[in-house]
Amino acid sequence: MAPSSLRLLILEDLPDDAELVVRQLRAAGFEPSWRRVDTEADFVAALGNDLDLILADYHLPGFDARRALQHLVDRQFDVPFIIVSGAVGETAAVAAMKAGASDYVKKDDLGRLGALVERELRAATERKTARLEREAAQATLQRLAAIVETSSDAIFGLDLDWKITSWNHGAELLYGYSAVEAIGQHVRILVPPDLAEPRSDYSVQLQTGVPIPPFETVRLHRSGRRIDVSVAVSPLRDREGGLIGRSAIVRDISDRKRADHAIRESEERYRRIVETAFEGVWVIDTENKTTLVNLQMAEMLGYRIDEMLGRPATEFMDAQSQAEFQSNADQRKQVGRLPRHEFRFRRKDGSELWTVIDSITMLDATAQYAGSLAMVSDLTERRKAAAELLERTSLYEALVTAQSELGQILILTEGSQPIYINDAFVRLTGFSAEELKRLDSLFDLVPADQQLSLPSDLEQRLQGERTRSFETTILAKDGRRIELEGTDLRFQAGGRTLVFTLAQDVTDRKAARRALEHQATHDSLTGLPNRRLIRERIESLSGRPAPAPFTVISLGLDHFREVNDTFGHRAGDLLLQQVALRLKAQTSNGQVMARLTGDTFAALLPGVGDSDADRESTALLQAMEEPFEVEGQALDIGASVGVATFPDGGKDADELLRHADIAMSAAKTSRGTVVQYHPELERGGASRLALMAELRRAIHDNRLLLHYQPLVDLRTGRLKRFETLVRWEDPRHGVIPPMEFIPFAEKTRLIRPLTRWVLRSALRQWRSWHDAGRSFPMAVNISMRDLIDPAFPEEIDELIREAGADPHQLVLEITEGVIMTEPERVLQILARLKRTGVRLAVDDFGTGYSSLAYLHRLPVDEIKIDKSFISAMAGDVSKSNIVRAAVDLGHSLRLEVVAEGIEDMQTWDLLTALGCDVAQGYYISRPMSAAAAEEWMKGWSGQAQLAA
Repeated sequence: MAPSSLRLLILEDLPDDAELVVRQLRAAGFEPSWRRVDTEADFVAALGNDLDLILADYHLPGFDARRALQHLVDRQFDVPFIIVSGAVGETAAVAAMKAGASDYVKKDDLGRLGALVERELRAATERKTARLEREAAQATLQRLAAIVETSSDAIFGLDLDWKITSWNHGAELLYGYSAVEAIGQHVRILVPPDLAEPRSDYSVQLQTGVPIPPFETVRLHRSGRRIDVSVAVSPLRDREGGLIGRSAIVRDISDRKRADHAIRESEERYRRIVETAFEGVWVIDTENKTTLVNLQMAEMLGYRIDEMLGRPATEFMDAQSQAEFQSNADQRKQVGRLPRHEFRFRRKDGSELWTVIDSITMLDATAQYAGSLAMVSDLTERRKAAAELLERTSLYEALVTAQSELGQILILTEGSQPIYINDAFVRLTGFSAEELKRLDSLFDLVPADQQLSLPSDLEQRLQGERTRSFETTILAKDGRRIELEGTDLRFQAGGRTLVFTLAQDVTDRKAARRALEHQATHDSLTGLPNRRLIRERIESLSGRPAPAPFTVISLGLDHFREVNDTFGHRAGDLLLQQVALRLKAQTSNGQVMARLTGDTFAALLPGVGDSDADRESTALLQAMEEPFEVEGQALDIGASVGVATFPDGGKDADELLRHADIAMSAAKTSRGTVVQYHPELERGGASRLALMAELRRAIHDNRLLLHYQPLVDLRTGRLKRFETLVRWEDPRHGVIPPMEFIPFAEKTRLIRPLTRWVLRSALRQWRSWHDAGRSFPMAVNISMRDLIDPAFPEEIDELIREAGADPHQLVLEITEGVIMTEPERVLQILARLKRTGVRLAVDDFGTGYSSLAYLHRLPVDEIKIDKSFISAMAGDVSKSNIVRAAVDLGHSLRLEVVAEGIEDMQTWDLLTALGCDVAQGYYISRPMSAAAAEEWMKGWSGQAQLAA
C-alpha cells in the first residue's frame, strides 16, 4: 500500500528527537512533509490551514505545549495536536488534553504513535465532514426560508383553531392584508361566505391532519374581490408526530384560468405519458426548469408536485451532482436517447436519492431542443442493501480472520468433504489447505486407536441433531498428537446441507489438567499414590457386599531425620525417591504402594490375610536392607513395619491406616522389625498423653519459643514477611521436634491453646519490631480444629486488638487437607476471618488433598506451592511443568504465589522465570530466633546478597 502523505508541524527543540518521530511515522506507513520549530514565534508563523497534524514536546525553553494549544484555540484551528514527550506526567497530560490536545505519547513508547496518528487523522476528517454537513443543512434551511419569504405564492401557517400564525410577502400581495393585520385572525376572513363550509371529505382530512392535495377554489381579497386560487394544505406536526397546526400554499391562478385552453392541450400531451409510467417522470425545459413531474417522482424526492414545478432540476442536487449534470448539457441536447446511467439527487429532507435514469431529448415544432424527458427509478434501497451486504461480508471476513489469528479452528464441510479450512487448522496440523482437502475425510487424521465405527459424513454423524459437541485427537503432519474440543452445527445454505465446525486446540490445557488430577492423588516427590488414593482404594475393598480379607502395611524409615540433618533436604528427597522405586518394585498387580507423610509409606495388599501378611511385610523389610547410594554416599537407613489386616485390624480405611501406623510406631522401638497390630499397642499412647500434659504446662508457663523464617520477593529480594514456627525445649526431654508433639496436639483439644499461644506471641513480636521501626507481616499456621471452631474469628479479632496490630499484618496459613475436611464449614469460617482484615494463604498447595473445584471459592490471598515440587523442579521437567501450572493457576485467580523449600540459586532463577512471586527456604535463611532475625534483617540486602 502506498504511504499516506502527511503535512506535519513538529514543535521540538531536539532535532534528533524530531527525526526519530518522523522515522516512526514512516514506519507506520506515512510519508510526512514536515517542518520543525522550537520557538513560539516560529510556531505561530508556521500555522496554516494546510496542516494535517501537529506533534509537540511538552516542555521547551521559554515555550510549552499548553501555550501552543492556546494559539490553536485562539485561531479556531481544528488540527490534531499530539504531545510527544519523555517527561510529561499523567496529571500534566490530562490537563493538556482538557486544554485541547488530542492525545499524548511518551518518547519511550513511540511504537503506538502510528496507530494514534491514524486515529486522530480519521477523527479530524470525520469532524470536518460533520461540520460541512451541518453548514450545508443550515444553508438549506436558510434557502427554504428565503424561498418561502420570496415566493410569489401565498404561504401561511394555521394553528389548530384555524387562526393564522404566519404570513409571507406573497400572502400580503395576494390577499391585501399585511402580516400584522392577518396574524391572529381566523382563516374565514379569506373565504367567501358561500364557500365557508368545506367539502365533507376535506373537512375530515383537515381535522385528522391528512395532507390535502392542491385544489382550485375561490378566495376573497381584502377589498372583497374574488380570486381564483390553487390551495394545498399540509399538516404541521411536532417531533412526536402530534398535530400542532397546518400550512397552506395558495397560488393566484387567475392568469392560468384565462389560459386554460392552452394548458389543457399541454396537459393532454403529457398526461398519457405520466399516467402510464410506473417510474418517476420528470420533464425539464431548455432552461432546465421542471415543467412536469408525476406523483411517483415527487414522492421519491419528498416534495409535492407543485413544489417542484418551475424549479430548476439542479435545485434537487448537491454540488457534485450539479457539476455532473452541467457537464452533460451538450449530450442532452443531441437528438435521441441518452445512455442509461445512475445519478444522485438530494431529497427534501437532505438525504440522498440514488436513481437510474433513462432520458430522451424533446424537440419543438421547429425541431429545436425543447427540453428532456427522464424516466427515473429509485435505486436507494438497492444500493443500501448492496452496501450492507458488502459491510456484512467484510465484517464476516474480519471475524473469520480474527478467529483464525486467535487459534480458533473453522471448518465448513459438505458430506465428508471439507470445502473451507481456515489458517488456524493449517498452522496447527502442518498440512496445507490443499493437502487437507485432498483427504477422503478429515477423520483420516484421527489415530487408528481412537477411530470409531461411525460414518465420515458429518451430517450422518449428527444423527438428526442440529448441533453436537465433541472431543477428539488428531495427528499433525509431524506425528504430534493434538487434542481438540469443538461443536458441529448443521445448516442449510443455497439448497445444500452443510456442517460448520468450530474447534480449538486443548492439548496443553488437558495435559495440565491431567497433571493436576494426577497431582491430586499422587505424591509429587516420589510419584507414588498419596494418602487420598490409598484411602479410596481401601474404602472400595472394605465397602464391598462380601469383602475378602486384605492387608494394610505402614512402613517408616528409621534414620531418615539423620539423613536430612547431615546431608540436607535435597539428599533426603533423593533418598525418598529411591525408596519409592524399591518399594514399588515389590508390589504386584492390584497392590498399591503409597507415600503418606515425610518418611512413612503404606502398602495395600488385596487378598492377603493374616497368614500371608507376615511374609509380604517381611519381604518389604528385606528390600530395605541393602544400602542406598545418594550423591556418592552409601546410606543404610533401615525401616520399621506395622501391619493391620481387615477385618480384625480395622473396619474401614481410617481405622486400618491408624492401626497400621500404631503398629509401625511400636516396631520403631526396636527398629527394623515387623509388628502386627493388636489392641494392647494403643496403650502405648499413654506416653504420648504424658507428653501432651507436659506440653500443656509448657504453654501455661510460657516455656515455648518461636523461630522466624523470612519470605522474600523473588523479583527484588525485598523482605515480605516472616513465618512463625513453634519450638519446644523441655528441661527433661531436651529439644522436642514439632513433628513429635504438633500432630498429637492436633488430635486433642491442646492444639487450640497452642495456636493461641503462637498467635499471641507472634503479634507481640510484631508489635516489638513495629515500635522499633521494622514492620513486617507475621504468618501463622492454623489447624483443622481452629477452622471448624465458630468462635475462632472473634478470637483472632480480639488478639489483634490486644496487640494493637494491623489485621493486614497477620497471615493465616491453612493446609489443603484442612480445607477438604469439612469444605462448606471451613468456607464459612474463612469468609468470617477474611472480614477481620487478615490475609489467608493455602499452605502445602499441590499435596493432593484439595479439590480444584473449591479453590476459586476460597477467600484466600495466596497459595504456597509445597516444597516437594520446588526441590525437585531443577532436575525434573514434569515437576517444573506442575509448578508452572500452579503459578499460572494462582495468577489466573489473582492470588500471590509462594514457593517453599528453595535451597539453591538454580531453583531461585527457575521460579523467577516462571513468574513466581515470593520465595522461602534454606537458600534464604533457616528458621531463627527473634534476636537472630533482627541481626539477619540488618545484614539482608536483597537478591544481590543471594548472588554473592
